[in-house]
Amino acid sequence: MVRPICSYRIAERLGAAIHVHDSAGHDLTTDAPDWCVDRITDRLTG
Repeated sequence: MVRPICSYRIAERLGAAIHVHDSAGHDLTTDAPDWCVDRITDRLTG
């Protein structure tokens, strides 16, 4: 497992946005598949 701060630091270094689900666990695509699809769709169309 990786500490969440690592994701924030990578995003900051790359100048990228980071999206954090408020209740899903480490297996995000299983815990919140619709949320994941929405984030990907937003990125591809926005």
